[in-house]
Amino acid sequence: MVLAVYASICHELGEPLRFPATHGCFQARFQVMDAEMLARAAINIATDLACANNIYNVSNGDFFRWQDLWPAFADFFELTAEGPGGPPLADFLAQHKKTWNFISARHGLQPFPIERAPDWVRGDYTAPNSRFSAEYDIISDTTKFRNTGLAETIDNASMFLRLFERYRNDRIIP
Repeated sequence: MVLAVYASICHELGEPLRFPATHGCFQARFQVMDAEMLARAAINIATDLACANNIYNVSNGDFFRWQDLWPAFADFFELTAEGPGGPPLADFLAQHKKTWNFISARHGLQPFPIERAPDWVRGDYTAPNSRFSAEYDIISDTTKFRNTGLAETIDNASMFLRLFERYRNDRIIP
């Protein structure tokens, strides 16, 4: 959500979509989890007796680097993609609160008061425990979970773009 708000503000300002973290973070490998897939995984684990008293790592099933997804994000928002640069995301959002409020009012968007969101929701790339501050690969082994029989995977880029489209359809972003 916060990336969609960020990109919407960049579009309004006529700025490129700069990655709001370090070059190391831009190149590190990450995993994410689609909420709907997580729900299906939780049901699978909760209803399969063979899963009782076990701990599982669950993810979309593939890895990504922000540098590989960033051009698709920029295309969705009709922006030019750029690598790392500019202020951290939380600082950018704080600086452009009025711009976001203007965008929201002009487009009749659902309220999204970014100032009330905690730092981790705002994608604070400098928070000590934030995945976005990592300059190293963050990958969990999901083999044990996949061996339970739920082998579903979701392409990360497709997941993010689907969410951005949902936010647009739900009038959360323009």
